[in-house]
Amino acid sequence: ALFMKSQSSSSLSGAAAAKMAGVEAELTAPLAWRLRELAALKPHVVAWLIVETCRNCAKHHAVVGHDESVFQGKFASLRAAVERNFPAEVQVELLMPPSLEES
Repeated sequence: ALFMKSQSSSSLSGAAAAKMAGVEAELTAPLAWRLRELAALKPHVVAWLIVETCRNCAKHHAVVGHDESVFQGKFASLRAAVERNFPAEVQVELLMPPSLEES
């Protein structure tokens, strides 16, 4: 999901804006939390590309057969492409940073 800072107030509720952006309802609260966190850490950024990936694949590997390194590699490639093609004010981050994942 791509989110940009806005100087004007919106008449849409957070849920309505998330729905328009294609964000699933259960991700609305974590996404809002993450965007507030990122905005505080990097106030110069005007647009965020927030990526949700599969995490802790080893815990559910038997069910879906995921390889977490594949997701990490695709995220790294996406981030590198954005950094090459967009100004520094556009950044890519994970919805759930690795430091906050359940152990």
